[in-house]
Amino acid sequence: MKQTILALLAVISLGSCQITTCGVNKEQFLDNYERFVASVNDRDLSYRSEDWKALDEKYKKFTKECYPEYRDQMTQDEKERYYGASIKYYAYKYGKSFKKLSENEGEALVNALENELDDAFDGFGDKIDAFAKKLEESIDKDKIQDAADRFSQFMEDLADDIEKAVDDHDKKRNR
Repeated sequence: MKQTILALLAVISLGSCQITTCGVNKEQFLDNYERFVASVNDRDLSYRSEDWKALDEKYKKFTKECYPEYRDQMTQDEKERYYGASIKYYAYKYGKSFKKLSENEGEALVNALENELDDAFDGFGDKIDAFAKKLEESIDKDKIQDAADRFSQFMEDLADDIEKAVDDHDKKRNR
């Protein structure tokens, strides 16, 4: 009996971790995600802070585990809220914190990052133009929704590419 109760408590506590982060529905997920991103801004961390490791892990949980759970249920407006929060997260990590770092350590690091990001965005305009052309050719709602879904996937991939470019830059700088 005691073992059954302990096992049940363990299952409930594991499930509550998922519910706490992801929420029980898409609205709660979006609210939790936006509050998380706002809390990152409130912390005002430098880029080199060790606190980013824990924040990045939580960010990955939101984006790799929670978002896929609710993505198909979301409206376009809700997806825009999600992507807006994602962009803010990167801005707080790589924008705001780099500015703070540059005040302490000079402009060279910021300039190097800008060059890396320029490389990462090379051809980005062409991809947007191609997407816009496909969207323009799409007349019925199913095609428009499919194009919007592809664009959403493109934005997810772009965020991953930016993160990889910055990580690669960090590895080069730390050699």
